[in-house]
Order: sequence, then C-alpha cells, then structure tokens
Amino acid sequence: MRRTSPSTLFEIAEVALNATSDDVEARWQEVVQAADGNLAAIDPAVRNAFSVLRVPANLELYRDLLRSCAEETNIPIRDGEADTFVRFCAMCLITPFQHPQQRELFAVCLAGQAVPRWVRYDPRTMSHLRMRWGQRLEQWIQRYLFGGVFQNRSAGARSMIALAYLVVLGVITVGGWNLLRAAALNSLHSDPTTQPAPDARQGKQRLTDAELAARCEHTRTDLQRVEEQEARVYREFEAVAGVSIAEALARRGRRSKELDLAVVRHQSVKEAWTAILAERVDALEIQRRIAALEEIEKRIAAKEVRDADADSAIEAEAWAKSMLERTQRQLSNIDHIRVMLEADRFEQPLDKPDRSKP
Repeated sequence: MRRTSPSTLFEIAEVALNATSDDVEARWQEVVQAADGNLAAIDPAVRNAFSVLRVPANLELYRDLLRSCAEETNIPIRDGEADTFVRFCAMCLITPFQHPQQRELFAVCLAGQAVPRWVRYDPRTMSHLRMRWGQRLEQWIQRYLFGGVFQNRSAGARSMIALAYLVVLGVITVGGWNLLRAAALNSLHSDPTTQPAPDARQGKQRLTDAELAARCEHTRTDLQRVEEQEARVYREFEAVAGVSIAEALARRGRRSKELDLAVVRHQSVKEAWTAILAERVDALEIQRRIAALEEIEKRIAAKEVRDADADSAIEAEAWAKSMLERTQRQLSNIDHIRVMLEADRFEQPLDKPDRSKP
C-alpha cells in the first residue's frame, strides 16, 4: 500500500499536533543539526513548515485553521486583511474560499479534503474548485458513501468496487420491490371487501324458493310504501310551494311570494328546495320494479325460478330502501321550509294604522 503524503505542517515538521513553541523549536534545532547547519540542504517544505510553526501566534492561528477544516466552520476576516489571510493559507498548504455574498467570511480545507458545505452546494463557487465532475463524484463517494474503501486504490480496483456496490444495490432494490409486491397481494387477497360477492343462489348464500318469495313480498311492500310517501311528498310540496313538483321542474308555475322571499333570505331553504327537486322519485320506475317482483313470484309458484331472479330481488330490495330514505329526506326538507315560512310570518311587523284618515 502506498504511503500518503503529509497534508499538515505538523506532519511535515514531524511534531505532535499539540506541540508547544518550545517543542517546535527543539525539533527545528534537531533538523538544523542533521543538516550540519546548512539551511539550503533542508527540504523547502520543511523550512516552510517551521517558518510558520516557530512563531507562537502563527502556531495558534494554524491550529484554528485546522479546527475550521475539520468542523467546516467559516472564519471571519476583517476588511483589508483578506490578502494577508490568503497568503498565510498558502504557506499553510490550506485552500481558502471566500463566501460569494458575505465577503468577510472564508472557508478553508486541506489538500485532498472535501470542500466546505456552502462551496459544494453553491454553483457560483464551483469555478474555484477546478475539478471535473468525475473527480467531484469520486470525492463525494469516498467521503460519504464508502468511507475509505476507494482510498489508495488503482483505477481498476475502484471500478470493480463500484460495480460490486451497484450489484448489491440492485439486488436490494429488486428484493425490496418483490417484498412490497407480495405484501400488497396478500393484503388484497385477505381483504374481504375486495372479494367478489358470492352468488345469492350458490354456496352459503343460496336462497331457497321460500326465502326468495319472502324477500320479494317484503320488497314489494317497501316499494308500495315508497309510492305512498312520494304521493305525500307531492301533496305537501304543492301545499307549501303553491306549485307542483312537475311544474317547478318545468319552470311553468310560479311559487308563492313568501317562498321566494324565504329562498332569498335563508340559504337552508334554498338548499332544501334544490334537494327536493333533485331527489324526485320516478313513479314509473316503482311500477316497473313491482311488476318485476310479481313476475318472480309467479315463477316461484310455477317452480321455474331463474338464476338471475335472486340477484334481481336483492337489487330491488336495496333500491327500495334507498328510495325510502330519499322520500324521508324530502319530507324533512318540506317540513323545514314550512317551519321557516312560519318563522318569517311571525317576524313580520304588524301593519301600522293609517292616522292620516279621520
């Protein structure tokens, strides 16, 4: 495995990160003695590192820069000191980034380190990076996705590792999709509301001829009640409105003046009026269904029941119940209109006597 090049001045000078100024000075003397006092023989990078670390103020400032690199925090720089700060960062092998809006803020990063957060996500500062998209993607993957797996690997090894990760990701995705699909199918099969209704004349829901006859008779009674209630609706509607439902639908008749005022004054009266006209029951449909039930009863008596007779009886029963509820709502709306009209009459002021006449 290749050894990575030192990235901090402490590593270049071979001193501890928490070294004091005395420790740095002692290490510098050792380097000078090893070079027999010939400063030109010392590596320029080592001389540059000690030129920064031997100054106590620069040593503390460099530690602050390293802390900012690790924590990705911004460094405020006063006006007029930006150029000095940039030159000092160059001596410390640190790359500074100036904020595009807040010019007094700088972010720093070491060589090979991920750039600061606002630099990564601000497209206006991408020109400072001078990195290709592939390099940025590799840096992001190395830092956040795979850790140090790609570090110090050849291009071929990195490609194989990336391919292996993609294969694993594909297997996980396909497996998760199959699990979700299986769970959805299980819930669909286990939900009784999604199952088709069994035939009324088959299995546990099979109706005998006696049960079918009783259901037809009960449904026919409900339909007759619907017919009676609808006739009552017609009578009470005409008594309250002054026109019949047919005339109101055809807009031939004119409703009473009191009702016109109530519709304008009360929203509930307007809604009740509209609901009554919209929920009108078709008398011909009632007669047709009663006749169909009578035909089923005749076939029951003749022992010629068809498979569809039970379904027809069940559907007619449900329709009759819904029509009973509809006529009840119509009667309730008519009662509401009647009550509101009585209230309006009660609230009208009495006619004042005409005192101008003797």
